[in-house]
Amino acid sequence: MHTVRPLTLMLLLILLALVGCSVDQEKIDLWKTTENGPKKLAGALIDPDQPMEIRCKAAIALIEINNWDLYRESFQKMEKGDAQKVIAALAPQLALLEVAGEGRGVGGQGAVLELAHLVGHAVEEDAVVR
Repeated sequence: MHTVRPLTLMLLLILLALVGCSVDQEKIDLWKTTENGPKKLAGALIDPDQPMEIRCKAAIALIEINNWDLYRESFQKMEKGDAQKVIAALAPQLALLEVAGEGRGVGGQGAVLELAHLVGHAVEEDAVVR
């Protein structure tokens, strides 16, 4: 009989857990259609360990499903410097949505204005602290 060493088993479980945690476009598309999906999208947006591309796609997905509350809450939960990085990466993508006319009222201009509000709020907080 062949036995599995405890260390080997533990490493295998860790590897499986890591593979299960990776977020890709397929998961984002799926999450847009599931009951708990919006929370998972917000989690991907907030997670600084996710690639910036995935975080931006998660933000856009929240806009596409018209979940503005989670969109705003996600940015409010981030550390300020992290939020600024996401905003800087997301702004050009939202501007492209606006130019392309995508989003049919929930993306594009509305998303750009909401992002501007989030940036303005961060600037106001800086002024109060100083």
